[in-house]
Amino acid sequence: MFSGSKLQQTWDIPYTNGDAKTPQQWAEWQVLSPALQCIDEGGTSDEERQWPSLWILSVVPHQTQLWQGYPRGTLLQLTDIPLPGMYTSLGCDRALALWAAGEIYGWPMLVIDGGTALTLTGANASGHLVGGAILPGIALQLRSLTQATPLPDLQPTDPMPPRWAKNTADAMRSGVLYTIWAGLSDFIQSWCQDFSHSHIVLTGGDHQQIFQGLQALCNSTASSATAVLQIPGQGYEPCQNQLVCDETLLFQGIQRLRAKRLESQ
Repeated sequence: MFSGSKLQQTWDIPYTNGDAKTPQQWAEWQVLSPALQCIDEGGTSDEERQWPSLWILSVVPHQTQLWQGYPRGTLLQLTDIPLPGMYTSLGCDRALALWAAGEIYGWPMLVIDGGTALTLTGANASGHLVGGAILPGIALQLRSLTQATPLPDLQPTDPMPPRWAKNTADAMRSGVLYTIWAGLSDFIQSWCQDFSHSHIVLTGGDHQQIFQGLQALCNSTASSATAVLQIPGQGYEPCQNQLVCDETLLFQGIQRLRAKRLESQ
């Protein structure tokens, strides 16, 4: 929820299932969105209501279809994001996060998004897409073990496990987490070799856990807001780049796209 260009509050809410019907009345929309619950116009009828503007970015088809039914909704698509070098199958969430990060913090930029999928997406000093990588996210990797084998259910938010674990649950989490952190540090080292003055931004639901893992791996003593990565690699100079955690990156990106569109009108 924004007031003008200022971000007031954000929420994480469960996905609706694919059978959910598009609401027809204001009260039904309020059930789906905590932001709309903050707007109280008393006894205003739906016919007289000044529906607030809603800007939508979605990569989940049934969610997209549901929210397109909102009376004053604007659906953002990949073509709305001014990021040069995009390919047609690039996820609009990845593109927007990268563009927003570059606009806010500067270019070159590498964005690491820890969500259902863990993605890395980078752009050069001109803000031109270089490329990226996708792998299963932390929860998805842990879930794949518990679904395919008779192993215990795990929560990715549990405390950091010892690398050399002495029980099955910690061993599973150690294998997933330390492998992810080692892989990310290798990607970061490679990126910093090509873009030595790049900014790096972590976002997504697992960004804090990823930060803590990289922090421990790199022996960084910085705060959880920013850090200086020092990732030694054979044949490379230590990589010293600012690492920023920004969980509101996509929301800030949506607001910037909205402002651009309104200016052009």
